[in-house]
Amino acid sequence: MATVEFGDWLPDQAQMATGVVQALNTIRTPAGYRPLPDIKVLSKAAIPAPAPALVMVRDHLDDIQVFAVGNDGHVYSFDRANLNWLQRTTAPYPNTPLWYFVEFGNKLLAANGQSQILSLDLSSTTTKFAPISGSAPHPKFITLIKDQIFAGNYTAVPEADRIGWSAINDPTNWGSDQSLLMDYQDNPDCGALMGLVGGAYGTALFEKVVKRISFVGPPVIYEFDPILNSHGCIIEGSVVAHLNFVFYISPAGFMMFDGNSVTPIGAEQVDRWFFADLQMSGLDSIRAGVDPRNHIIMWIYPGAGGDGVTNNHCIIFNLALRKWSHGQMDASCMGQVALPGYTLDELDSVLPAGASPGGIDSLQASLDSRTWQGGQLFLGAMDYDGNLCNFTAPPRTAVIDTKQVNFTEMRRSMLSMMYPVVEGDQTAVSAQVFSKGRAENSWGWGPILTENSEGWIGCRREGRFHRIRVFIDGWWTHALGVEYVAWPMGFR
Repeated sequence: MATVEFGDWLPDQAQMATGVVQALNTIRTPAGYRPLPDIKVLSKAAIPAPAPALVMVRDHLDDIQVFAVGNDGHVYSFDRANLNWLQRTTAPYPNTPLWYFVEFGNKLLAANGQSQILSLDLSSTTTKFAPISGSAPHPKFITLIKDQIFAGNYTAVPEADRIGWSAINDPTNWGSDQSLLMDYQDNPDCGALMGLVGGAYGTALFEKVVKRISFVGPPVIYEFDPILNSHGCIIEGSVVAHLNFVFYISPAGFMMFDGNSVTPIGAEQVDRWFFADLQMSGLDSIRAGVDPRNHIIMWIYPGAGGDGVTNNHCIIFNLALRKWSHGQMDASCMGQVALPGYTLDELDSVLPAGASPGGIDSLQASLDSRTWQGGQLFLGAMDYDGNLCNFTAPPRTAVIDTKQVNFTEMRRSMLSMMYPVVEGDQTAVSAQVFSKGRAENSWGWGPILTENSEGWIGCRREGRFHRIRVFIDGWWTHALGVEYVAWPMGFR
């Protein structure tokens, strides 16, 4: 008995060379694929949707707070006791598709491109965001590099390529003063700033250039070194950082910046497929997120079959393996989230409406989920109804296509039996066979067939080349490949 293994999903390559032709609603593993959980509503109330931004912060007492932005221009904080939202702005900031946040001491600073930098006191759950005092700019981007706040893409001037930084340890003091180590720099011929990432050094992603920002001291203070001059970032919402890497989408595809060089992680793998699937009218809807536990980078975007604006697809990069998969995902934004821990008594108070006390089976996540474990990071999302969600819902139907296979060398063959190798007790597996006589022919396909009590799927498909499509429903754990029985046929 022979086996076709589920190898790498490389849609930009020939179907005879790639590992699998399709890996829908899956995540790549070293030996195959595992399911991509769907999003499940966690909150009991919603904010005005769709929400463009989601962020988690810790105050100076290590208390966790989660914030989201509604499409009404208000910022809301998540009330973990009641699983609902509290408005934290006094006035809306409409038409602000993206917000950026940064913690500074016991303050949460925010930039939205329309107002002066906003500030919120994290020590109170009743305070509201307000413009920061002093001479702070009106930027689209904000981050923290060492002990200084950086702001970029000034909208009031306007200077889309300008990056400025505050006085050291003072986010209210802006301008140009070497004694206070504050200044700004314009970056002509770089295009507009599309992303700004902080840390021990900074990463500035312009439309045409990627620059590294390094502290060198007076009189220059910060040095802006071009790392990549051929192209930059084309989508603001595609920028996300994890570990020592920054990920983004350029005109050439998916990129990873490690502080010294840029690696094209999607080249000859998924870039051409992605841009063919992407609805270009929905570039502003694209968002990126990180599953910190599994080192998964995910981009949600408007793909084929949608309205061109609403995110309905996702593409997934497994950083540990440097391999790809894809899926269906209806979310307006994503972000790393953590909640304070819950006792069993407290879990009764957060049960969904209509659930009986003690009905733990009705919880928004299982008891062993990281959702209820205090301080444990997990990937969260906002659905298009304005609800906070976690990734704990049953996975959508996984669809995995094997590569194009010639079962018998230089001859046609009859495929008679298939056995999808899928681990999981609560699964339903079916398969469909695609066949053709020559490599350049179009595919003919048979019906979708279900497995018998022993897991075998009987069929009769004749051709020179075959491709097996496997459908997996339920809570499965791993999909490794397809065992098969095929018989050689005579020459024609």
